[in-house]
Amino acid sequence: MNVTDIESWEQAVAATVAAFGTLDVLVNNAGIYRPGTAETTTLEDWRLTIDIDLNGTFYGMRAALPELKKNETSSIINISSIAGLTGFKGRAAYSAAKWGVLGLTKTSALDFGEFGVRVNSVHPGSVNTPLTANLERGYGQIPAGRAAEPEEISQLIVYLASDESRFVNGASIAIDGGETAGNNLRQNL
Repeated sequence: MNVTDIESWEQAVAATVAAFGTLDVLVNNAGIYRPGTAETTTLEDWRLTIDIDLNGTFYGMRAALPELKKNETSSIINISSIAGLTGFKGRAAYSAAKWGVLGLTKTSALDFGEFGVRVNSVHPGSVNTPLTANLERGYGQIPAGRAAEPEEISQLIVYLASDESRFVNGASIAIDGGETAGNNLRQNL
């Protein structure tokens, strides 16, 4: 589906409800990355990144919320990034979009908690995926000393989707091997 098209989202929600009778979990996980600063990012890359990474999350929530609110409890899990928790040099559009996902998540947790809809964001660090396959990266800043495997992230998603997390709402959970804990590169003096 096209996450930048609200009608595509509405069709996906309708198809899900037709097939399964209900919708009780939404995982917003579409995203792209285009390098560049506020000076060097092309307008096309800016618009595309914001449209997919932020607007797509909003459209998914907007389309799914009427169905999610019909349940006693339901869950929205927005996949952000650690770039949505701390600045990242040379990633203006990506960081702006991921910070936007964090704000949308926090606000929506307040707006929809009374309806039993939990809204949380997950902020992965380096993960071995096709999106990151060609990035030049080191692991010295990560106390774990490596990137995560996708399965390590998906276990958190399953928890947030389950009723075991019924009291987790408005959380922004970094899953990054300790990367956002502090400066791992500074040596003890």
